[in-house]
Amino acid sequence: MGGKGSTRWKMHRKKDTVEQCEMITIAECEIKQGCDDVSKEGKIAKLPDGNEVLLISEDQLFGFRWWIKCPSCNRRVKKLYRPPANTIIACRHCHNLTYHSSQQAHGPSVSDLLNDPAISELLSISDKEEIEILLRNQHNKDVMKIIMKLRKIIELSRIKNNIEKLHEETE
Repeated sequence: MGGKGSTRWKMHRKKDTVEQCEMITIAECEIKQGCDDVSKEGKIAKLPDGNEVLLISEDQLFGFRWWIKCPSCNRRVKKLYRPPANTIIACRHCHNLTYHSSQQAHGPSVSDLLNDPAISELLSISDKEEIEILLRNQHNKDVMKIIMKLRKIIELSRIKNNIEKLHEETE
């Protein structure tokens, strides 16, 4: 159990992103003629493709704000989407869409930082041993300690380099 190649990630498919889809905002909706009055139900608006949606308003401190009512789930949204291989216009929740930024890594990993030659020169042997022990345990708090320690080391390295440059300039 848990041997090499036993993962199911090969079958995993990333969600579609909102950036891949056609996006429709309130500004692109055309108010249907004869619906000039604002009622509780809202106004019927025509989308660029000819479909109709309901625009609803919400009282705010200074006036009101318009929302689009999702045709699929009746959720109040600012934008509707149409994925590339789909004809249905709906909100991102109905299409199960995500944002591209949420599918990307959030910066270098601890091992990337440790393998950086500039950082490994600055680390003492005891620091490296401590970091390797913490990485083996893989506890979130410990990993955060490692990242904070490496950031301090990087900052100290930058300060040291700046001081050396200042000394060179004054000589």
